[in-house]
Amino acid sequence: MDLNESTIEKLQSIDLEKDEWIINWIGQGGFVFKTSKGKLICIDPYLSNSVEKFEGIGTRRMWFPSFPLAVFRPDVVICTHDHWDHTDPETLPLIAAYSKALFLGPTASYEHMKAMNIDEKRLKLFNREDIYQGEDFKLRAVYAQHTADSIGIILETHALKIYITGDTEASERLYALKDEKIDILITCINGKLGNMNAQEACKLAQYLEVKHVIPMHYGLIPSNTVDLDEFNRICSEKGLNQWLLVPEINYICKMATIGQGVQGLTIERIY
Repeated sequence: MDLNESTIEKLQSIDLEKDEWIINWIGQGGFVFKTSKGKLICIDPYLSNSVEKFEGIGTRRMWFPSFPLAVFRPDVVICTHDHWDHTDPETLPLIAAYSKALFLGPTASYEHMKAMNIDEKRLKLFNREDIYQGEDFKLRAVYAQHTADSIGIILETHALKIYITGDTEASERLYALKDEKIDILITCINGKLGNMNAQEACKLAQYLEVKHVIPMHYGLIPSNTVDLDEFNRICSEKGLNQWLLVPEINYICKMATIGQGVQGLTIERIY
């Protein structure tokens, strides 16, 4: 493998076992997941600096992607709501140009992507409670309290269930997901502009009885970030297993025997 390859390029060439997944945090609310059959699922890719153009220098990115979009080949891209850093008018057309991805999103994002001149045959409405069935995964749009049609996403295979909150305030409707038996909660923690703070995110994680919690939506835009100390402290107090991902690093997740025949969820940084 070429050492000069980006982590995203490496991700695309990794072979996985049946019960394995890869998670790669691409910043803000953006993630790339790879399934055991090699499918790439991308959520909320914000890989430009378009927010600064619309909202001013205080929103300039703190770091920029290390990979060119020309090498990125996702199979499915989902936008959770129509804000610049989630339905990005500079990132999405380039992904469409370089890949064969299908684009999913709630009505406002769907209409915005149409206005970006992405082929309508590659667009699919994905509103709350809609389901998309992939080859070895299922996506379900769930409620998020942020914009009028914001969604969170439940990403599921036979071995693993991940709940990505998207941007959302705390809401009783999020607690209704307890019966889903979520393995991994990926949650906003910045506590600004209509998002949960660390305390609210940890309370949700504890109520849902998730195995692990991953924080997001921090560390990219100076005016919309938060220190991790409070999140770490609360996780420790509540006995939550938190994973702090480094942006653009590949992490392999798998169900494995952790002792006396007990199946547990593990995560390992690979590169």
